[in-house]
Amino acid sequence: EEKNLIIGICNGCQALVKMGMLPALQEDFAQEATLTINDSGHFEDRWVHLKAQNESVFTKGISTIYLPVNHGEGKFVANQKIIDKLYEKSQIAFNYVDEKGKEAPYPYNPNGSMHNIAAITNETGNVFGIMPHPEKFVTKYTHPRWTREKVPEEGEGLKIFRNMVQYAEGNL
Repeated sequence: EEKNLIIGICNGCQALVKMGMLPALQEDFAQEATLTINDSGHFEDRWVHLKAQNESVFTKGISTIYLPVNHGEGKFVANQKIIDKLYEKSQIAFNYVDEKGKEAPYPYNPNGSMHNIAAITNETGNVFGIMPHPEKFVTKYTHPRWTREKVPEEGEGLKIFRNMVQYAEGNL
C-alpha cells in the first residue's frame, strides 16, 4: 500500500507467487499462477538472456540482460486468462530469449515457462519476481568468462539494483 519496493529472486519469486503478491490481479492476494518443475526434469544451472517487456522500476533503461539461473522448479504456469491479463496490464518484466533477442525454446527457456516468462511485476510495478539471479552478476568477477573475455567492471544484474536505489532516493 505504501508503494515500497519488494523484490523476490528465485525462491523469493516462488514465495511471492504462492502467496498471491504476484501477479496480484485480484485484491485478495489469491494465488493466480505457480512455478513448477522444469520441463527438463532436472536442476538448470547456467546463464540466460532476458529481454525486458515493460518499463517498471526494476527494468528501467534495460533492453536485454544476461544472468545466471539455478533452479529445479522455475517453470511459470498460469491459465490463459491470467496470461492475457499479464500482457494487457504490462506485468511481464522479462522473457527468456536467445542471444539475438528472439523468444526461443529450451535451452534458452531453461524451464519451459509459458510464454518464456522469466519475471513479472504487480500492476503498480513495485513488486517484482524474477527467477534468474541478478544478485549473482553485480561484478565482472562473477561472470563465467571474465578471464577470457572483456567483461565490464559492473555486472548486468547491478542495473536492477541501481534502478531500485534511484527509485527509493526519489520516491521513498
